[in-house]
Amino acid sequence: LVPDMAALYPYLNNPSEASYIAAALMVLPPGMTGMLVCAIFAATLTSLNSALSVKASVLTRNVYFVLWRPQATEEELLWVGRLSTVILGVVMMAIGLGFQSLKDLPLFELTLALAGLLGMPMTVPLLLGLFIRQSPDWSGWGTVLFGTTVSSLCWFGLSLTWLQGQFGVEPGLTAQELGDVRFAVTLMVATAASVLFFLLSCRFDPKEEPAERADFFQRMRAPIQSNEIAGDTVGQQAILIGKLGLVYGCGVTAFAVVAEDWSSTLPFFASGGVVLIVSALLYLAGRRTKA
Repeated sequence: LVPDMAALYPYLNNPSEASYIAAALMVLPPGMTGMLVCAIFAATLTSLNSALSVKASVLTRNVYFVLWRPQATEEELLWVGRLSTVILGVVMMAIGLGFQSLKDLPLFELTLALAGLLGMPMTVPLLLGLFIRQSPDWSGWGTVLFGTTVSSLCWFGLSLTWLQGQFGVEPGLTAQELGDVRFAVTLMVATAASVLFFLLSCRFDPKEEPAERADFFQRMRAPIQSNEIAGDTVGQQAILIGKLGLVYGCGVTAFAVVAEDWSSTLPFFASGGVVLIVSALLYLAGRRTKA
């Protein structure tokens, strides 16, 4: 559709990052592009507020309450959580501005770098901790620190020329392709190092199992009883989501009024109709659950 993105978006350092928006502007009818932008912002905000809530809860309950003020009241913890959310938001914006200064680094390359440096060292103890019971309390954060250190050394220490010679990579590969090779090597080395560190840390497991760990595994292996499921809450959520979906579906369908021709009208009717049908089914299901 757009053979020369650099000519179309000369003001971008990496014009290929605008390919999705360029395709949307050429394919979608007027009005639908604005909805697409709103959907992109909505998806970003939902992930962002979830991440902020989780990290603020960890700082409040697992750091402030456990290590600093065990006698803190719920009201105090609530204010600490709000303050932590604001501080974490400012830190995230500062990190984003810092990444903005790296104008020569493509967004996709930056995503790969973060996944290689942080993703696998955090995933390994999360998964192994669910199945390996004999591990000390420090094995989780120790694995994250060790794996992140190893992945950072691989990512910043391995040159593309060295990788090209060691793995017999064709000399005609582009810089992006060589970057993919570096990401694969970093991911494999970080995974192996994290798994090895976690398994070795299990040798220092205390003989007496902590009560919190025994309670965790007991609850994890216990089957969920039917009386533990809050049916009323599920019904209320279905009703609320159904109502919001009905309003949103009507709004999407109303855009068909300002469409230029029938070909531009059809996408609004189709998308709005699907949202209306699904929302109506959710609303009816919620009503039946409450009844």
